[in-house]
Amino acid sequence: MTRIFFFLPFFMLGGTFLQSGGLYVFAILIPWCLSVEWKPSKIKNASDLAPHFLKIGLGFIILFCMFPMANLLALFFSSAELSATNGSGLLPIGKLLDSHFSSAVLGTGFLFSIFSLFLGRHLISIQSKKMRPHDIFLYFTRGTLVASSLLACYLFLQHYTGFDYRGSGFKLGLSKHLAASNTYRTLGFFSHPLSLAGGSLAIFSFYWVLFCKVLSQYKQSKTNVKSTYLDSAQGAYYLLIACLHLAFIILSGGRFAILLGTSVFILSSFLIPIPKMFRFARLGFTGFALAASSFLAIHSGALDRFQELKHLWQQGQLDRIKFWQVHWQMVKDEPWFGHGYAWLKHYKRELYYNQLGFESLLNKYNAHNLYLEILSNIGILGMIGVVTGLSLIVFSFKKISSQTEHRWLFVALLIAFVANLVNGLTQNSLFDSNIIYIYLFLVWVLTWNLLLTSSKSLMQHNSPADKCL
Repeated sequence: MTRIFFFLPFFMLGGTFLQSGGLYVFAILIPWCLSVEWKPSKIKNASDLAPHFLKIGLGFIILFCMFPMANLLALFFSSAELSATNGSGLLPIGKLLDSHFSSAVLGTGFLFSIFSLFLGRHLISIQSKKMRPHDIFLYFTRGTLVASSLLACYLFLQHYTGFDYRGSGFKLGLSKHLAASNTYRTLGFFSHPLSLAGGSLAIFSFYWVLFCKVLSQYKQSKTNVKSTYLDSAQGAYYLLIACLHLAFIILSGGRFAILLGTSVFILSSFLIPIPKMFRFARLGFTGFALAASSFLAIHSGALDRFQELKHLWQQGQLDRIKFWQVHWQMVKDEPWFGHGYAWLKHYKRELYYNQLGFESLLNKYNAHNLYLEILSNIGILGMIGVVTGLSLIVFSFKKISSQTEHRWLFVALLIAFVANLVNGLTQNSLFDSNIIYIYLFLVWVLTWNLLLTSSKSLMQHNSPADKCL
């Protein structure tokens, strides 16, 4: 059964349709059918896991529902304003249930809640025959390396030729994707280059944290059993995956993501404690990483995008400042409940641009700032709801991972999420379904890895490396 997880990354890095189908079928349904038996649970302390699974499920449901709630509140409390401008008749009732988050977030919330019901009542047994600890994650990692390598071939083809299997004439649009170096900003199988940048930032950060941990305890990890994800042999997989996805970020042309990913890649090697035998090699590695990143940035045209940013700033044509200005006015007008995602998307956003004197602005986009976008959509109270939902997920996941070998997988996932929160200072691509699906794939892989090894006493497998986590 664990070999199924080798194929998950091929769905995770595919388009939205593949991500959706792969998540529900191969990351949830098939593992459930192959591992669950309807008899009393064999998981030690399964009833202790149940409330944490319920909190995780509630956290995901809260995240999704904040936006429909704001849509409905805007309808009730701003009905006079909307009627006066003919806004009340613009949206079908179904649109009021729209959320900035993918419906997969809501689905994941319900599934975690259902799992908690079965675990809490000891209705099921999770089987783990012939499986060593972390087999699931190791197969998933190997699949990620193979899928990322194949994606690299497609991205370099796209970068040099502009080939896109979805585009008109199988070609990327010149106006949006052609870089100054006559190469193309890549988007892979995603909807936009910034979606690729955000998704690769998540995968890069996740595996780079694990590589740094392996490197920091190299001597201990040599004595680990081969099943552990902190075995030094696994470090090579983590490093290769991290390097590939850093290259993907550069090829995407996402400026802030490039700065963030490259800074983490270079500086973290100085921030983590490493054995003496690696300290001299660290200088060479850092120099090579800086040179390779700079070469790729120059050759791919990413450096030209930074120069373009400077030119736009000097000419007063930096549209992003206008995006922030407009959305800050939205926040000031409706600070507590926001304007509602559906109303902004289908009606009020363009109205605000026009009222503030930006009628001639070609692109009346969303905030390009995660936090301004949330506040303008659902207000301060909605932001509190989002923070509450995230807190339920993070602290519950931490609780079920903290006493097992899985805790560093949780730490890596948390840092990967924080990376896109920081990236949210200049983008709101975290709402992109392509990026959300990547995080959900990681959540489900770590969840099954936890469940299917919980029936075994993991502490009996602990090595010296595990004790120092």
